[in-house]
Amino acid sequence: MIAKYFKPVINYSSWADRFSSIWTFLAFIIIALVAAWRHHVGPNVSCYLPYGVRYQPNFTSEMSKYIHDRCWSARQLTVYYPEQRYEYAVVSDEYYNRRKDSRRTLYQWLPVIIACQALFFRLPDVLLRVFDSLFGYGSSKIVGLVRGYKSLSAIDRTALARELANYFKVIFESRTLKKIGILAVVIIFVKLLFFANALTQLILLDGYLSPTNETSYGRHIVDGIISRNYSEIDPSPAFPRQVYCYVNLHRFIPNLNHTLQCSVPVNEFNEQISFFMWVWLLVVCVVAALSLVVFIIKGFVPIFRERFILKYLKMASLAPTKTQTATFTNSVIGQDGILLLKLIREVSSDILVRDIVVKIWYLHYIEPKSKDQSVQYPDKSTGYKV
Repeated sequence: MIAKYFKPVINYSSWADRFSSIWTFLAFIIIALVAAWRHHVGPNVSCYLPYGVRYQPNFTSEMSKYIHDRCWSARQLTVYYPEQRYEYAVVSDEYYNRRKDSRRTLYQWLPVIIACQALFFRLPDVLLRVFDSLFGYGSSKIVGLVRGYKSLSAIDRTALARELANYFKVIFESRTLKKIGILAVVIIFVKLLFFANALTQLILLDGYLSPTNETSYGRHIVDGIISRNYSEIDPSPAFPRQVYCYVNLHRFIPNLNHTLQCSVPVNEFNEQISFFMWVWLLVVCVVAALSLVVFIIKGFVPIFRERFILKYLKMASLAPTKTQTATFTNSVIGQDGILLLKLIREVSSDILVRDIVVKIWYLHYIEPKSKDQSVQYPDKSTGYKV
């Protein structure tokens, strides 16, 4: 049941959409699993527990483990930066010593956050499948029909091309939008979602990771790499390496408050994968934006559709005029038809697309003129009749 959401759909011919919906999803899921494994294996936090200090309890191994877990636990920690008091960030129980300038730590939840980001990249593709089932032409069923095309005999291939051509002709004649088509409008909307999703995630990630007095985390890292001043690249405040941890141990006499110096080695790993995700999201934004612009241009400029159809007509040794090609492409096939034919080309082969185009051409131009005569139009490139 889940596998059907990964089958080719109407935008399968767009590698940019596949990059956003499939490869980005898989990459983020792998990163989330690796981060979860790293958090599970540890060590995540290591605190210095001094001995011999006045009122200092004798820390047992159980108390040491409790303190480490408490200083790491996401549900109990808040990070804030007092003005001139501490050298490092301070983490404390969120119900203890709460300050207005504190901020919630999220590095403990990083695997879950990345997994949620991955799911957001699948959402536009799921919406496209829903819209395709409601307003489209059943592209998933068409994919199931044409996937075994190469294993069919010549007679079965001809029959399949004839059936698809008849089906396309009927649905093309019944559509309301001729040139652009409802599927083209839906794909434009989905491409906008891909771009908006990637851009939103990039802005949120950049803002959360940005160091103090820096407007952009990515620019801060890139400037440091270009200038080769690696020592001046400050770590993100979202992933502190050294912290002071407030711990309140409840005892009968008295309740003791401790400030322990702790190292958080896992945050080095967290920031590295976050920077990788920042670069990946930037690439997704650029690719999604270019894909949207190119699709709109090709959708509204007829010459691109006409070149696509003319290619297959010439493969069948047909030589239509420019007027015939323009009328056939824009009025009969339309942009939705181009999308379906590109989907078939990606899943099956150019030969099947050629046979479908030639058969629709025959149904539109030859059959109306030969209703009173037994005329059959041969496909010169294959020798069999379409």
